[in-house]
Amino acid sequence: MTNSSRILPTQSPAYLPAVDGLRALSILAVLAFHGVDFLRSILGKNGWLGVDIFFVISGFLISRLAMAEIDRHGSLNISRFFLGRVLRITPAIWVLLSVYALLNPLDSSRIFQAVSLAVLNFTDYDVALGWNNSIESGLGFCWSLAVEEKFYLLFPLLMIFYKRFRSPLCLLVLVVLAEAWKFSQIAPTTDALRLMGAFDIRFDEILIGCLAASLLDRKERYSNLFNTLARPIVPPLLFLCVIYFLRHFVYPPTLLTLAQKQLCWVVSIPIFALLVGLLLLSLAAVQEQGRRCLLSKALSCPPMIGLGRLSYSLYLWHGLAFLLAANLVLQECWLLDAAKVAAAIFMAFVSYSLVEKPFLTIKKHLCSATASSLPQVEPEERNSQGNSLNNAKELELSGVR
Repeated sequence: MTNSSRILPTQSPAYLPAVDGLRALSILAVLAFHGVDFLRSILGKNGWLGVDIFFVISGFLISRLAMAEIDRHGSLNISRFFLGRVLRITPAIWVLLSVYALLNPLDSSRIFQAVSLAVLNFTDYDVALGWNNSIESGLGFCWSLAVEEKFYLLFPLLMIFYKRFRSPLCLLVLVVLAEAWKFSQIAPTTDALRLMGAFDIRFDEILIGCLAASLLDRKERYSNLFNTLARPIVPPLLFLCVIYFLRHFVYPPTLLTLAQKQLCWVVSIPIFALLVGLLLLSLAAVQEQGRRCLLSKALSCPPMIGLGRLSYSLYLWHGLAFLLAANLVLQECWLLDAAKVAAAIFMAFVSYSLVEKPFLTIKKHLCSATASSLPQVEPEERNSQGNSLNNAKELELSGVR
């Protein structure tokens, strides 16, 4: 891996279409939680866990790309990583923040404070510490983006640490330390928003996604695990467990005692994240071994992939879309639900087409430019490298947040 004259490129991680389908499930859960009643009747009232699924998927996908890059080039290109994150996340959110600053849809006196906090990726602590600028202005949902952006700032250090040991155990130790820190922050009087919104409480779920990717990175060492996960019955069982959490898990603000809060945040939430991580690994194992799996086919169908690729824009614009629909359809009925979903999808599609997609294309060109500067490889390896680059492009276009 350190031979500068000849670095052997290994196969880049293959695109997993079922992961886009899982992302679609996540955004549908979020829409249900924020007021789409017919989705709530299907997915349950705990759609706030949809963000947790996003966290695990994000950690899983960025880690797969980073670990593959370390395999191919011997290190992670940190400047390209940060530029890629900026091009992926910033344009769409800044357009949204500009719209909120101009329209101030909730007539909030704190709109400029809320927009400034979102630009600085501090909405999570605005929510967690009860300052309420973001919630009163309709930008409270930016807390999850702030959590992810803070994690991305630390991610290169995480990959340097992982490269040193190249073992999932090192990431498992970090997960355990994160849970220990979380445990130390929980007291009988701790506010629910402090636990639901702050980076230091929620980043462990992204880290669990990284842990899942590290297991996939070392799948030869854990072949028995992957052979088990590749059985066609395993993904549906894991998926049913995830759905059970969405439908029946408790809403944290209803927890009153210290024991209830500790059980929720230090046991139940990490178990849910681990289930999502195992589901991702199972879907990857099924695809890699060419097994037939109905769940994988269902998640990989064109509507689910399309919805998954729109998920970031849907997350950004659904609040404004719901306000617009509520002003157009006054009565509470199925028509209001349909108007909310239609408005959200329309606004998300416009955002994806006019903002996200052009910048994703720029990211794709950056991948090509970087590939042209790689060390010389043997002729028979260039096809492998080309396939690796194509897979990496597909992963980026799938909407890694």
